[in-house]
Amino acid sequence: IALICSGGGMRAAAWTLGALTGAQLSGTLDAITYVATVSGSAWSVASWITSGLSPEQCKHRILDKIVRGLSVNSIKEWKMLLEAWLVKKLHGQKTTMVDLFGMLIANAWFEDFNNDRYRVFLSDQISAVVDGKNPYPIYTA
Repeated sequence: IALICSGGGMRAAAWTLGALTGAQLSGTLDAITYVATVSGSAWSVASWITSGLSPEQCKHRILDKIVRGLSVNSIKEWKMLLEAWLVKKLHGQKTTMVDLFGMLIANAWFEDFNNDRYRVFLSDQISAVVDGKNPYPIYTA
């Protein structure tokens, strides 16, 4: 069984967290093998899988962050964002406004990782899916 989630920014992110919570509460989450995502739903699933929280716990944490918006609130946060941008540039990676938007999301949604909020990688999710306790995520842009 696969759960297919659509894109649509913050609206899709919120819907996806609600769908995962509903699947958890109804007992069907354990039957889902894959969760396919795009755009906003990818951010929600990545946040959930990386956090180690239940879908319901993650939903409350992320919805609070969605309500607060995407902002950089301190010099320290600006410095981390700039450093992440410079790492991409120094490695010859093309950077666009999409990268900036992603960094703003990372700043808000991954603030629990403190100074490592821009160093959260897909490979960090291996331990969360290797034993089948969570669905295997399929991310698309």
